[in-house]
Amino acid sequence: VEGADGFVVSLLWSYLTERPVLLATRMNGEMLPPDHGAPVRLLVPGAVGARSVKWVVRAETIWGSSSSPWQRRYYRGGNKSNNGSSISADESPILEWPVQGMITSVNHGDTVELPASATSFPISGVAYCGGGRAIRSVVVSADGCSWHEARLQPPPNQPDGQRYAWTTWNVDVPIPARSSIDASVLQFRCRATDTSGA
Repeated sequence: VEGADGFVVSLLWSYLTERPVLLATRMNGEMLPPDHGAPVRLLVPGAVGARSVKWVVRAETIWGSSSSPWQRRYYRGGNKSNNGSSISADESPILEWPVQGMITSVNHGDTVELPASATSFPISGVAYCGGGRAIRSVVVSADGCSWHEARLQPPPNQPDGQRYAWTTWNVDVPIPARSSIDASVLQFRCRATDTSGA
């Protein structure tokens, strides 16, 4: 698939046949604006944004993968060289987002006053992973030692294998015993897992 800016990538055939891939010309009922890829943008649900080519001018079926630098050199993952600055051309292309989890109810560095009698603190956030896989669990900790299962609110009408939206979650995290931590500082962490176990 090639964009008017010369950006060229190739996709696995399974992406085109097993996902609701779109050639979009409209967005929210209006013509697609140029900064979103007008006149035509390829949208590949569950894939990283680099696979959703903007300003599409050409698409063709080829055997193998594109020889473009974006396919052969950039947007690749795996082991880096000793100095971490270069990526080998034989490493797999980055196709899907890894599991992501994020706390949204408090920001880094926020100060929240809790009464001395407080035994828990409400935390909420979002989780997502590529490939359409569902989020299986999210756990949250206030001390990095004890983890507490969050309640998931998955997006409606999106079965596993077709999850292309964030899963929201929330949990009341027990506050660790004051003697076991600095009583003035809590550092909340979250960890998400998808249905593949990642």
